[in-house]
Amino acid sequence: MKTIPRAVLVGMVGSCLCVAVSGATNGVWTSTGTGAVVTPPWTCGETMLREFTVSAWIKPSAVTGATDQVVVERVAAMLTESGVDAWRANFRIGVNLSGCPFVFYEGAGAEPWQIQATSTNRIAADQWTHLAGRYEWLELSLYCNGVRIARCPSSVWPHNGWLGVSPGPTLSLPGVVTIGARNHDPIESNTNMDSFFTGAIDEVTVWDGALSPTDIQTYMYAKPTGTETNLVGYWSFDNGTAGDGSSNTNHGTLVNSTGSVQNITFPTTARINLTTDVAVSFQTVQDANYQVLASAGRPFTNWVPMADSVTGNGLEMTVVDTNATQNGRFYRIVAH
Repeated sequence: MKTIPRAVLVGMVGSCLCVAVSGATNGVWTSTGTGAVVTPPWTCGETMLREFTVSAWIKPSAVTGATDQVVVERVAAMLTESGVDAWRANFRIGVNLSGCPFVFYEGAGAEPWQIQATSTNRIAADQWTHLAGRYEWLELSLYCNGVRIARCPSSVWPHNGWLGVSPGPTLSLPGVVTIGARNHDPIESNTNMDSFFTGAIDEVTVWDGALSPTDIQTYMYAKPTGTETNLVGYWSFDNGTAGDGSSNTNHGTLVNSTGSVQNITFPTTARINLTTDVAVSFQTVQDANYQVLASAGRPFTNWVPMADSVTGNGLEMTVVDTNATQNGRFYRIVAH
């Protein structure tokens, strides 16, 4: 996901507003099917990530195939009679082999409960889609482009790596975040992977706790600052690496040569012309996809596309809002 410009543009009927904004170089992680991004092992406190929100922008090259495609997961070690030789999913979001998105986790405790919410609708290939998985006590939910599309009731906590051993001390076993694959052996070698994602992934966030539906919509188009108290992982790829932009600094490592971080520079100016309708004009980059969204006012939520996405031609393009009836409108330009 690429948001340009950074500023929100505001216009009043009967005026012409020109806004100069800073151009931005943004990164995406891409893979042709056998690459992944893996973080170092890290532990949770007793309640950390028992409620969670995990999200990402994805642009799959294909949405159907022989296996699921994992977008992002965290698996945590599980203690068994023979030692730490099992891994359970703290959370996982992805696209199944039929092209339908899902969110999944495995429960804490002796029984390996598997909880999943799956959409019945297939997402589109070669288009950017925002996915978010959210668990709040008693319900697992899946959001697509800010709208809840699937849910599953559950009274089982996700396994975050924290174990209460009786008799004896409590244990906090490590967990690993993997972007772009399912990781079966994250501590030993990171070589036992499958369910690879093919395409581009961007703006991966992991939150401790269940974000509100409004916050999920807000962070679709607003980058976290990285200092939010409940943000435990943020991989934007904007600096050309898989660095973690949260305060936890769990920087990722690119595994296998088919995955890479690519930088894209987006335009520097945009303007609004208002007469009967509203025309939003902006400089484009060749072959980038753009969408102009409108909001009726503060707070900046419920962004509605003014028209279908348009493909940049390297020149200035204009999108007209024919539904502008208020005296003030807020606009955002999003480039993929």
